[in-house]
Amino acid sequence: MVNNNEKDKSSQVTEFSKEAGYYLQKGVHCLNRSQLKKALKYFRKTIETDPHNTYTHYNIAYILSRIDYLKDINETFQEILGTTYNLPEASFLAAIYYSLTGEMDLAEKELEKFLEIAPEGEIMEEAREMLNLLSGEEEIYENLSYIKLSEKYEGVIQTVKEKVKRNLECPFFRVKMLENLYQLDDDLTSNIIFLYGLAENSTIAERVLRHFIKSSWAKEMHKELAMLALRDIGAEEPYEVMMENRIVKVTLKEYFERIPQWEPQWYQVMEKALENIKYNKYHSKTMEGELKEVWNQYIKVAYPEIPPVRDINLWSAALEYLTFKKRGINLNHKEISLKYRVFPEELLEKYKEMGQALSR
Repeated sequence: MVNNNEKDKSSQVTEFSKEAGYYLQKGVHCLNRSQLKKALKYFRKTIETDPHNTYTHYNIAYILSRIDYLKDINETFQEILGTTYNLPEASFLAAIYYSLTGEMDLAEKELEKFLEIAPEGEIMEEAREMLNLLSGEEEIYENLSYIKLSEKYEGVIQTVKEKVKRNLECPFFRVKMLENLYQLDDDLTSNIIFLYGLAENSTIAERVLRHFIKSSWAKEMHKELAMLALRDIGAEEPYEVMMENRIVKVTLKEYFERIPQWEPQWYQVMEKALENIKYNKYHSKTMEGELKEVWNQYIKVAYPEIPPVRDINLWSAALEYLTFKKRGINLNHKEISLKYRVFPEELLEKYKEMGQALSR
């Protein structure tokens, strides 16, 4: 039987992961719009929000190893570490990054540093495994039924690219890759997409990835990874991808730019509502997550016709009221308006306006 404390802890962990994923997505979006400083800010926030998530470390290190065309790579890497370097996990991130860029001595040094300062850390096993690989004490597994985190590090063994491309010619290997690609396991799916992305100029990898991004069930993050992998293997644009229940042809740039660039006031509305929702008697971490989801959805459906945000308090009050109403919790709108110091009639008007946009 799970006690209430355990439930609360579980919901908090889920919430943190959700936030980290949000910051990572924003970072990738800014990067694709050549907004490097904003991207670095979001990547740094991702690490700070969820420092023990090895999947996040890998993704950021992989992205950084691909952006040397925007800025000197070492300078960029130092910027992303920034204030996160007081976290032991920053050394693990550094090790992944250096292995991706082929600087094995530096990678080993960072891993040894991490194991020294955090011998009982949550990602200790992954760090030891990676150090063993860098030291040549283990072979990369060829059986894809046992894909491990260590196999994600391009540059650990230079022959990985050739091995993947060569093995794609083998029917058994291709079947195993497809089986794992369509498993309901986010890490495993990401691993397989990454492996396909190593097979430069492979018509087999291109065919599989092009089919994958047209899948109705494929998650947003996996579609993004697959399209980046298609670019890496030299597949020509445009790509046909499932968007809002229909297949459309888009370039990589067009696909990432479909997400509206948030205005500063939109963040302020959400932050104000999150600050005030804590004083609601129905407050919970779950409701905070619901509020973020409602606001994100509103921005998505109302864009680009979102009215100017002239009164942050009014929008935040309507957002809080709408969030609870969607969960079937009837709040007194006059109490909400008093908390935010806005007129009750204006709150109801804004609430109806937002609700109509979401029901389109």
